[in-house]
Amino acid sequence: MNSVSLYVHIPFCLQKCDYCDFFSLPCKGVKDQYVQALVNEGKFYAKAYGIYSWKTLYAGGGTPSLLTPEQMAFLLEGLSSACPGKIQGEATFELNPETVSPEKLLTLKEHGINRISLGVQSLCNKALSAINRHASLEKTLAGLEIVKNHWQGRLNLDMIAGLPGQSEEEFLSGLEKILAYNPDHISLYSLMIEEGTPLYDKIENGLEWDDDEADRQWLKGRDFLENKGYHQYEVSNFARNNDFSAHNLQYWRQKNYIGIGSGASGSIYPFDLNETSEYGIRWTNSLNIEKYISFFAELDVDKLSKDDCISLLEKDLSLENASILPREKEKLNLSVMEEEFFMMGLRTMEGVNGEVYRKRYASLEPHYGSIEKRLGCEKNGLFYGLEKEGKAVRRKNPDNSFNYALTPEGILFLNSILLELME
Repeated sequence: MNSVSLYVHIPFCLQKCDYCDFFSLPCKGVKDQYVQALVNEGKFYAKAYGIYSWKTLYAGGGTPSLLTPEQMAFLLEGLSSACPGKIQGEATFELNPETVSPEKLLTLKEHGINRISLGVQSLCNKALSAINRHASLEKTLAGLEIVKNHWQGRLNLDMIAGLPGQSEEEFLSGLEKILAYNPDHISLYSLMIEEGTPLYDKIENGLEWDDDEADRQWLKGRDFLENKGYHQYEVSNFARNNDFSAHNLQYWRQKNYIGIGSGASGSIYPFDLNETSEYGIRWTNSLNIEKYISFFAELDVDKLSKDDCISLLEKDLSLENASILPREKEKLNLSVMEEEFFMMGLRTMEGVNGEVYRKRYASLEPHYGSIEKRLGCEKNGLFYGLEKEGKAVRRKNPDNSFNYALTPEGILFLNSILLELME
C-alpha cells in the first residue's frame, strides 16, 4: 500500500458538551502511555500494510489540544517515522479555544502540521452556556486571537446553527465576526439532538429549542457564506478558493484510511490494492481505554519484523467472532460498499463518478455496473425526477465520464433521497 490517510483519535476533553454523542471522556490531561500506544499502533499498521507514507493526517477528538507540547512532538515524530515517506500532504490538528497556546501552535508547525481546525461553535455566551461548553465567549475570543497572532497555516473554524438561546441575528453576527480571523475553510453544522445526550434530556424536560429554527439558521448561514466567497462543497463544509479538506475527501471518495486510538475506526477497501478480493474490512478500536493502552503501549513494534506484523494482522482477521487486537471488525461485501459509495459521494457537490462505479461494482446484479440504471436516470426514475425538479445534475468530465450530483437544493433532501435510492 503506497500512501494512505491516517486518523488519530484523542478521546479526552476538559468537559463534554451536552450535544456531543462522540466517544470522549472528561479529564484534565492525557496519559503519556496513551500517546505511546498511538505511536505503536500507527507503526504496527504501517508495517503490516507496507505503507510508504501518510497521504493525509487528521488528529481529532475529543480535544487533541489537551496534549502538552511535549506529547504533541512525541506523537507527530513517532507517526512520521512510522513510514519511509513520512507525512506527505495535508496534516490537520483539532484545537479547542481554551487549550490553544502559542507554544502548542509552534510545536505543531515544527512537526509537520499545516492545517488546524478550531471548534468555535458559537460567539453567543447564552448558547455556549446552554450546551454546557467549557469555553466561554471570552475564552473563545482569546483562543481566536492566539491563532490570529501565532498561526500562518491553513485554518478551519467550526460553527453550529440552531443552538438553544441563540437567535438568528446572534448566529449570523458570530459568522460575520469569525471571518475577521481569515479562515480558508468553515464547517457549518445544524444542531442535531441525539437521544441519550444531556441536551436531549434538557429539551425533553422543557429547554426551549426549535428544530425548524435551527434549519432556518443554517440556510441563512449557508447563503451568508456563499455571498462571502465560501462555496459549499459538501453537506456541512465550505471553502474559499477550492481549499477543501483533503483528509475528509478521502472518506467521501471511499479511499483507504487507517484509524488509531481508542474508539477510532479504519477502513481498507479492495479497489486500489491489486487484490481479487471483493471484500473490504472496517474496524473500530475498543472504547475501553485501559484495554487499548495495555495492548498497544506494550507492543514493541520496533522489534517486530514486517512478517510478524502481517502474521498478527492476518490471525486477527481470520477470527470471525473474536479479535487479537483490541478492536471490533466488520467484513464489507460489495453491496455494503456500493451503498456507502452513494451515501458518501452524494454528500459532496462533486457527486459520484460513473466510471469509478463501473470499475468497482460492475459485477453487482441487477445493476450490471450501470450507474444510470442504478440511480434511475431513465424517464420516471429517481434521478430523472430530481433533475426535472432542479435537485440533481449530470456533468460531463474531460475524460468523457459523467458525475452525478445533487444540487444545493437537492442536498437538503439527502437523507430522503438516499432512503429511496437504497430501497
